[in-house]
Amino acid sequence: RLKYEYGEYYQAVDESFSAASLIGLSVAVVSKPISTTAFVAIEMGKPSIILDPTMNTQFNDPGLRDCKLAYTADQLFQFIEDSLDS
Repeated sequence: RLKYEYGEYYQAVDESFSAASLIGLSVAVVSKPISTTAFVAIEMGKPSIILDPTMNTQFNDPGLRDCKLAYTADQLFQFIEDSLDS
């Protein structure tokens, strides 16, 4: 479903890849759902975005730490665009 919705922007990564090395090469990290990868990105100084199309996570959830929260593809792309501009 995500590949269909996000097309060329979505790529699943094999579990054998080192998260830290991928994050290091990234402009921003998108996680679905909240995961350790999201928090590793924050620790490495990378923008981290949680994608929750179910809208079950609240913006004030302390579990987000410093992660951004996107409910829709438009919000997600805006966060990514903002990350590219900074």
